[in-house]
Amino acid sequence: MRLIPVVLLLLSACSDQSLKSINASPSVEIVSHEDGSQALEGYVVSLRGRASDPDHPVTDLFGVWRVEGEEVCAAQAADELGGLACDVVFSEGESIVTLEVTDPKAATGSDIVELVVIPTEAPTASILSPVDGQRGYSDTKLRFEGLIQDAEETPDQLIATWESDIDGVLDLDTTADPSGLMLAFTTLSEGEHALTLTVEDSSGRTGRDAVLITVGPPNSAPSCAITAPIDGDVIVLGDGVQLVGQVDDVDIGPDALTVTWSSDRDGALGGSVPDSSGRVSLNAEAQRRHPPAQPSGRG
Repeated sequence: MRLIPVVLLLLSACSDQSLKSINASPSVEIVSHEDGSQALEGYVVSLRGRASDPDHPVTDLFGVWRVEGEEVCAAQAADELGGLACDVVFSEGESIVTLEVTDPKAATGSDIVELVVIPTEAPTASILSPVDGQRGYSDTKLRFEGLIQDAEETPDQLIATWESDIDGVLDLDTTADPSGLMLAFTTLSEGEHALTLTVEDSSGRTGRDAVLITVGPPNSAPSCAITAPIDGDVIVLGDGVQLVGQVDDVDIGPDALTVTWSSDRDGALGGSVPDSSGRVSLNAEAQRRHPPAQPSGRG
């Protein structure tokens, strides 16, 4: 009879020993990238991971993403499948990514990958038209032609903007063809305009080009007059004749005018280049008796 208490005590001791348990650490895997995967500098990179735990529901797990040891996404609960996500913009020199997961009992697990961060370039913008120093008129549309390009993105992924320091951001079509060419037309107000074409890529880098142009008042017709020969002069058939005229333009002056001479009988006689005073001349041959030739000036 005395042996019974002893046996009961031994059984009780065995039962206490079997109740002890161990909390396992979560399992963690970065599934979006592996060692050596590439990431473009300055662009958003989507990191994705997966966690599991034999002792707790995955939704009770919390994960933290770090790059080079610095937290880049705050602690977040895993989704129903154990998924954890983080969008990161990498700078040059950053490459080590860590995902650390903690369960409700503070046990942790982690995974690490080392990426290759590729340096990127800013986009470029070139203004092809109008050109620096060009003159225009407030009532005449100007041709706006630009070229945008980027080493990492196609032209349709870039954002281009035309801007004037007088008229502000211009409402122009900035749709580019596959080569990056853009073409649009619009008028500008009178004044000296600093025109800027700016292009931005998805990483926020920008490129720009600028020109300085002058826009005058509404265009006025040029003036012209024949000073020699005078009305009524008679010229001998076959003789040379010196045609002399005077041209001007109140908007741009005579230097920028294109001058041509013509006869109502002989047709086009030739062209002249005005000097700074607006004087033009042309040596012509009298083919037959006819009224004096008429010059025309085009601004």
